[in-house]
Amino acid sequence: MLGLIRKAFKYPCSETIKLLYCSMVRPHLEYAVSAWCPYTEKDINELERVQRRATKLIPEIRNLDYQERLLRLDLTNLRTRRLRGNLIQMYKLVNNYEQIKFNKGINYSLNTKPGSRRYELRRNSY
Repeated sequence: MLGLIRKAFKYPCSETIKLLYCSMVRPHLEYAVSAWCPYTEKDINELERVQRRATKLIPEIRNLDYQERLLRLDLTNLRTRRLRGNLIQMYKLVNNYEQIKFNKGINYSLNTKPGSRRYELRRNSY
């Protein structure tokens, strides 16, 4: 998809590239990410590489650092977007804004031990 965008514009402007990336490329990278969230560094870097290439399509900021390019385009990295999406999904589940029916159920237990995660999710617990 990035190749098509690159070939379609001889003189790309930042607004056009950002709009095309956000509407045509990023949804493919984020599709069902709460279900298959990448956890290995290799997979995470592979996804971030696509966004790095997309930000390099803009000639004015091509030579800047990746984080600086994201700041100039007012974008966040994909890892932060996945974390935000996971937090929103967990909030919806905990506060019953979204109903999910599992075969064996899901158990939320509030873990108050220091240094541990706040919610401990257990699948197939009785």
